[in-house]
Amino acid sequence: MRLKIKFLLTVFAFLLCQTQVFSQKPNYSGTWKINLQKSKFEAKWTNGLTDGEFKIIQAGDKFKWSRYFIIKGKKSKMRLNMIADGKVRRKKFFLFKTKLEWQGDTLKVKIWRNGFSDVVEYKFGENENELIIDEVFVGRPQDYHNHYVLEKQQQ
Repeated sequence: MRLKIKFLLTVFAFLLCQTQVFSQKPNYSGTWKINLQKSKFEAKWTNGLTDGEFKIIQAGDKFKWSRYFIIKGKKSKMRLNMIADGKVRRKKFFLFKTKLEWQGDTLKVKIWRNGFSDVVEYKFGENENELIIDEVFVGRPQDYHNHYVLEKQQQ
C-alpha cells in the first residue's frame, strides 16, 4: 500500500513539473530589426519608411517595449510598459486604454479609445530569430493592416 502511494505521489509530482515546463510562454526579448523586403504595409504613413527597430525586454509577463521608425529621414519613437495579464489599463500620458494577453503562443496587444482601435499580434516566424507582428488599425486617418517581419539582432 505504501509503495502504491509513493508511486502515485511520484507520478503526480512529475506531471506537475511537466505542466509548468509546457506552459512556458515564448520569450520575445531582444533587439529586432525590420526586414522591409519581407514586410507588407497598407498604411500611408509607411511611405518613406527606410528603417525600424523594436526592443523588447520581457520578464515573465512584464514587458518593456520600445520602437523607432525612420520615415523620410525623421526618427519616430514610442515606448510602453505592459503586463500580459489580460487586464484593461489606462495609459494617462497617451489617453488610451491597453490590454495585453497571451492567446496560446501569440501575444496580443489591444490599444483603443474613442475613434480608434489598434490590435497587434506578436509571434515567432520560421524560428526564434524571426518575429512576426501583425497589426490591424481602425480609425483616422486611414484603416490599415500592416504585416511586419523582424530579424533578431545578435548582441
